[in-house]
Amino acid sequence: MRTKNASFLVLFLKVMIPVCIVIFSFSFFLLQKATAEKKETIYESTLMLSHMISNVAKFDREFSLEDAFERDAQQATLYQIKQTFEKFNNIQKSQFEYYIAEKSDKKIKFIACSTDNKPNEIILNKYNVKTPIIEVFSGKNSVDILYNHEHKKVFAAYIKIPESNWALVVEESYLEHIKPFKESAVYMSVIILFILSIIYFILKYYEQKNMQLINETEHRYKNLLESTHNWIWEVDTEGKYTYVSKQVEEILGYKAQEIIGKSPFDLMPKDEALRVKRAFKKIIENEQEIINIENINIHKNGHEVVLLTNGTPFFNATGQLLGYRGVDRDITDEKNKQKEIEHLAYYDLLTGLANRKTISIRIDEEISYTQRNEIVSALIYMDLDGFKFINDSLGHNHGDKVLQIVAQRLKECIRKFDVASRVGGDEFIVLVRGKDKDYKKCQIVLKGLIHRIINAVNMPIDIENGVNHIGVSIGVAFIPKDGDNANDIIKRADSAMYKAKQMGKNRAVFYDKYLQEEADKHIEIKNELVNAFNNDEFVIYYQSQHDVDTAEVRGYEALIRWKHNTKGILMPYEFMPYVEKFGLSLELDKYVCEKIYEHFYKLRQDDSINISINISATSFEDPEFIAYVEEKVKNNDVRTNQVTLEITEDTLIKNLDASFINRIRALGFRVSIDDFGTGYSSLSYLTKIDFDEIKLDMTFIHAIQNSKKDEEICKLILHMCNELGANVVAEGIETREQLEFVKKEGATIIQGYFYSKPLPYEEIFS
Repeated sequence: MRTKNASFLVLFLKVMIPVCIVIFSFSFFLLQKATAEKKETIYESTLMLSHMISNVAKFDREFSLEDAFERDAQQATLYQIKQTFEKFNNIQKSQFEYYIAEKSDKKIKFIACSTDNKPNEIILNKYNVKTPIIEVFSGKNSVDILYNHEHKKVFAAYIKIPESNWALVVEESYLEHIKPFKESAVYMSVIILFILSIIYFILKYYEQKNMQLINETEHRYKNLLESTHNWIWEVDTEGKYTYVSKQVEEILGYKAQEIIGKSPFDLMPKDEALRVKRAFKKIIENEQEIINIENINIHKNGHEVVLLTNGTPFFNATGQLLGYRGVDRDITDEKNKQKEIEHLAYYDLLTGLANRKTISIRIDEEISYTQRNEIVSALIYMDLDGFKFINDSLGHNHGDKVLQIVAQRLKECIRKFDVASRVGGDEFIVLVRGKDKDYKKCQIVLKGLIHRIINAVNMPIDIENGVNHIGVSIGVAFIPKDGDNANDIIKRADSAMYKAKQMGKNRAVFYDKYLQEEADKHIEIKNELVNAFNNDEFVIYYQSQHDVDTAEVRGYEALIRWKHNTKGILMPYEFMPYVEKFGLSLELDKYVCEKIYEHFYKLRQDDSINISINISATSFEDPEFIAYVEEKVKNNDVRTNQVTLEITEDTLIKNLDASFINRIRALGFRVSIDDFGTGYSSLSYLTKIDFDEIKLDMTFIHAIQNSKKDEEICKLILHMCNELGANVVAEGIETREQLEFVKKEGATIIQGYFYSKPLPYEEIFS
């Protein structure tokens, strides 16, 4: 409390002293200013009076009749001067005194004054004090504060009267001069005391408010200290705790009194304690702050706790370091979450294998390792065969379980220092570290590993929904022979894998330069196909379909062409295999439908036109396509009864699921079996699927001219189609003989060059 009172006194003095200095400085300034003004006024008045006295005396002398009357003239002059001074004092409302004196020999005699008693003569050689009257006779005219002939301090103006031997002194008691300022000082002192009293009470009021605020702050700080989840501490220069907050019990399980006297290093694992102790020693030597030091501590019950430590040094009055104060925050959960995030960043969430980012880093590291140690390593690129069908037909959850089982089998096939990763939906990479620099020896070892992988993947996968069988196509690239960076190595192993698929799947192919040339060609074609979509390079041709009896046009088949910017018009057989290879079939089918709808919309008033559209096997298997068709019919005026969707026999044989066709027919579309007779399976599917039309493949039509046997086969197929009750379209009719043959054997619609080749829309309908 004494300290608080002392602080208030200091504050009061800090306010009072400047106020007093300002007030007294201002008073002194006013006094100086008033004195200067008074000096100027009294001097001017004295100067004016001296001239007046000089003129009066001159007048009195000149108009005296005789010299005998000179003395009387002097008395008259002095009398007038006295009357003038009395009037002057009344006007000025002042208490000035005046003296007129003359000098003779070595003395000064007063001949007139405003007092009743004239001062005594002043003998100069006995009176050496500087007085106004002496100053005049020494040749000075001025205004000053001096001591007069009576040794009184006066405010005096003194001047020699012109054309006379007289000196004039006008003076006022100095005490009278400063009397108004004394009175002002008293008033000002009272005002100052009043102001200081007000200031005192204001400061007292604010001191009480501050004390209240301090108490509230201390209380709040205490509450905050107790409510925070962080652990607040203080250590000495040896690192021993001198204070810890109670939160240490929540964080480390120890009570505060159990920690006092110990150091943080006593609570850490041995290696961690050595590391942090070295860091703390450097910080103390440089008297630095402790900033975000992560450290592992052991909880009282034995588990690890990760703390984030921050602290600030504190010193005594002489600047000597006393220790550190700081805060420890429990970041164990944050570190665990960070590990999870890092795992997500570098590992596949579904299988736990490394992801593409991680395997790319490891491949680059492996390239450097093989170059330094002159050994051969390898990259195995795998793609599962038949997984898409399982995933689409049984669902993604089932597919995910298949991938997890494959990943586990893959890990069991490789060594601990090899790296397995999942880089796509059903694509995996294994990075295999070699031990030899001979490529042939490495190839032998790899073949053994590949054999184990293929056998492991081919094993039946038993999941609750049933047993699944899949294969795996593998491409292999050597490191560092086949590339000096991860992208090139992956790219070349990938091209070898595609070659394995082309060769029949479930096998392995080692990369060579010819594969790369083929892969580069494929990439070039893929880029051209993508540009074709972007630049609208695909065009629709239409080939007319005619009634076999009347030759009237019954409809048109839409046929796709690629208007290549350098190669001209390309036929479907020249680019469709690549469309399917690069997974662009669905996109192309949508493109064709949009174009046909655009053309068909222009002819909507013609009810006689029927359009046939080929649907790829990919779209037939993809739920997205039927959803697209349903949405198109729902939101547009599509006359579905005038549209026939053609599905190849080969597609139907591979997928006997009738749901697609049923949904198509429910929308009003007609369904046609295209390329009939080219399948290699039982014809039993014809009894399971509803269709409107069978389209006989042109190869049978062209074969009737080759042999009698081919002719009989063609007849048999046409008769079978008629027995099924469907319209039969014979395509590829080029001669009169072919026309007469199919007409005789029961075909209903004819299509081929005999009537018209495929033509652009503008040439047919414009």
